[in-house]
Amino acid sequence: YEIRPRDWSSDVCSSDLAIVILSATLAIGTGLLTYLFVPRWWIAPLVAGIAATIPTLFLMNRRGSRLRKFEEQFPEALDMLARALRAGHAFQTALGMGADELKEPVGPEFRKTFDQQNFGLPLRDALTQLSERVPLMDVRFFVTAVMIQRETGGNLSEILENLAHVVRERFKILRQVRVHTAHGRFTAFVLLALPAALAEAVAEEWRGVGETLDPRAMPLTGLANAAIDRIAPDTATFAAGLAAYGETDLLCYRAEDPDEIGRAHV
Repeated sequence: YEIRPRDWSSDVCSSDLAIVILSATLAIGTGLLTYLFVPRWWIAPLVAGIAATIPTLFLMNRRGSRLRKFEEQFPEALDMLARALRAGHAFQTALGMGADELKEPVGPEFRKTFDQQNFGLPLRDALTQLSERVPLMDVRFFVTAVMIQRETGGNLSEILENLAHVVRERFKILRQVRVHTAHGRFTAFVLLALPAALAEAVAEEWRGVGETLDPRAMPLTGLANAAIDRIAPDTATFAAGLAAYGETDLLCYRAEDPDEIGRAHV
């Protein structure tokens, strides 16, 4: 049983059993190596679980990159179909022309749809299978527009041109959103990485201290203590002067005679 293109990437052909065997092999191999060379026992199951997900993550990455590439090329394919229809070709002929001239991955998908309807499969079913193989909203709009036009009539070339324009404008808006939110996303990444970086820095500073922790061995604490020792005499002198000034000022406010107030300030 082959993995279907609608589930993974259509350019990666592998059975479910092969993926399971590869995941199990990676998990067992990495788990044993980690258990032999790392003293902590709980790290081995963690590494084995991460290694077991590598094939699945690889396929998901290939699938996502292929779908993004298809989505970027799809407006050009719609424009080509619209030009062929405006030139007088039938939709099936325009689909075959697009399959011959378009690049991967749009061209092979159009080729598969053209061959299916050319060998006797109804066009509705061929387009439905295209929307299942490529789970994108734009492809569903394209399939729906073609089906409605074949049932009710209308200018299909104009519909496809409008759809291509909508897709391009949506890409333009998404790029603008990414530009305007770049600073916020970068700040979020920095804040997420900051605790780990600080923990590593503190661990580097505390290495070699041992089981007994001397507060003066801590860099920040030792610096603070030195600063306090440095400014303590001046702080005490300033506090004494402030207290003396406060007593003098209080005597000034208690004095009723202006002459006494002047003598108190002097």
